[in-house]
Amino acid sequence: MRKHAVVPPFHALDPELGVAEHLLRKGNPQLCAIVAQLPDEHAAARRLNAVLAEAGARPRLVDTGAAWRIVYVTPRAEAGELAAGAAGLAES
Repeated sequence: MRKHAVVPPFHALDPELGVAEHLLRKGNPQLCAIVAQLPDEHAAARRLNAVLAEAGARPRLVDTGAAWRIVYVTPRAEAGELAAGAAGLAES
């Protein structure tokens, strides 16, 4: 007999991912442009890194060839909701 795991909403696991979910539901053009690149991970990562840099968020995605890594850079002081949402996507 197969058991099924109960998965809570992502925003319960990571508040920034909850912000990303909220922005995507509202049709945020920057985050929707990232999701629109999928399933091309490299294109989506390039777009996500551009949004992260523009928004002043700290993480960046780096392809190591075997897996994606998150590298942190110094954030801008005025980073806001978009930065939090984009960071949530990067860290998911």
